[in-house]
Amino acid sequence: MKIRRKGLLVFTLSLCMLAGCQGKEETKLSVDSGVVKKEENKADSQNSSDQKNTTDDTDLVILPLEQNPISETNIKSLGDVIEWSSLDGSEMNFKVISVEFSKTFQGKDFGDYEKGTIQTLGMETDDKGNISNDYTYIWMKLQAENRAETCRWTPAQFSVLGINEDLTLEDAGIPFCYLDGMQNEDNKKDAFFVTFESGEKKEFLLGFAMPDQLKNKKWGYYISPYNDCSTPDKNSFIVQLN
Repeated sequence: MKIRRKGLLVFTLSLCMLAGCQGKEETKLSVDSGVVKKEENKADSQNSSDQKNTTDDTDLVILPLEQNPISETNIKSLGDVIEWSSLDGSEMNFKVISVEFSKTFQGKDFGDYEKGTIQTLGMETDDKGNISNDYTYIWMKLQAENRAETCRWTPAQFSVLGINEDLTLEDAGIPFCYLDGMQNEDNKKDAFFVTFESGEKKEFLLGFAMPDQLKNKKWGYYISPYNDCSTPDKNSFIVQLN
């Protein structure tokens, strides 16, 4: 009887080990080209695939960036003087004297920079720069005054942005395309910069190009030390243009 019990015990242990090996074989990890994979039966694999797809869909959700409105006190009109300070310590006054939406080129010289910008945008013009397709110039007369030591300022630093009903600002990619005297600069790398002596005041004609489909939107000239318009602070201003 003892021998028979021992044989039964061995047989039982063998069955348990076999079952354990089978279970382990179904869930063993293998490495194929550096990717760890889990081998499963078809039913488990399908369930796992469904769960994975659900998880992936959740992980791929992209939340919109936070948009903060600009303060009503920082929304200015034509003729208002804006006292502005840059991040590098420059202190200047700006005033938008006038603005005009027109298909007529109003600059002094229709030069290489203007032609290159227009070609990139797909605008069509005559040899004088007057637009013949669905684009419009935004011409802006701007006065700038230096309140500190000698400084350099670039008109391309500021931009034309859309003003939404909730006073958030929208960058629609309206390109800067003209500045008085820029075409006559010998050193092209400095063509976008204007030098001011202490207390010096200058006036410029600035040009931007806009698709006609956006003409009915509210536009403003954004004067800020930051390129990002999503969170305008107390030193960020916008001048209403229409």
